Amino acid sequence: MLSFLVYAATLLWSEKPDAEHGALYTTVLTVLGAFLSFASIFLNSETYQRYRASYLASVKCQGCIFNATTCARASLRDVAARTVTRFICAAYIMAFTGLRDSHYDADEVLHPFLQKFGLLTEEEWEALRKRGGFAGTGDRYRELVAWTLKVVNEERDAGRCQGNDAWRLCSDVLMLRGKLAIGYDLLGQPVPFVYVHLVRLLTVCYLPVFSFVLARLSSRTPEAIGLACVAIAIACLFFLGINTVSTKLADPYGNDLDDLRILSHCRLMPGACKTILTAEIPPGTRASLRVDE
Repeated sequence: MLSFLVYAATLLWSEKPDAEHGALYTTVLTVLGAFLSFASIFLNSETYQRYRASYLASVKCQGCIFNATTCARASLRDVAARTVTRFICAAYIMAFTGLRDSHYDADEVLHPFLQKFGLLTEEEWEALRKRGGFAGTGDRYRELVAWTLKVVNEERDAGRCQGNDAWRLCSDVLMLRGKLAIGYDLLGQPVPFVYVHLVRLLTVCYLPVFSFVLARLSSRTPEAIGLACVAIAIACLFFLGINTVSTKLADPYGNDLDDLRILSHCRLMPGACKTILTAEIPPGTRASLRVDE
């Protein structure tokens, strides 16, 4: 609106400049536009890299869960393998719950989700609740990771799991913990405010200048005025849109349409892990293996 007001005021109270002043206006507009374009696109690129890093971390967490579940299915008792899988799937959603104070409420979102997919028993849930809150902290998912490692080590110490298998399983679980921590690392160090402030300030300064120069250099015919208004609208849409997109991409955890589909990722895991846990070699294949021996 400010840009259009500047354009209208300039048309009403100024005359078209001579050729020398027109060249100066064009130079100023070109230099300012180049600076702002470079700064805006660079900021957008930086925030997109953060968004992409968050997405890749979430996907790699799923890979770690699949690896751990597969190793647990092959090397642990059925009850122990299912317990390990429950804990790491619960840790996956609990880590995202801890990123924010309000996006995923413990009673309205987290607890019903865990109940629906059978990831934690009521006793386990209450044990975690007594240890502290779930929102705004990563303590609860790290506690579940510790439970998982405890189960694996107890199985190993009891002679129900080979040492190498236990080591590989623990490595996958610890790798999962590291990937889950990436979200906390990114939120702990946002895009520097000074740079964001610079881009915002350049945008606020450039758009009125763009409208002023356009009004000074263009003719007063209806066609020229219409094209100038379109140009102002496009310039505002581009630079203000780039700023808005950068703000959204810098924080991909939440409930906005452009945020990561965290709950969709989490809903995928229990069913996929169940498929791994119930995998059985056909009897004919087992028989052929025994014959070969």
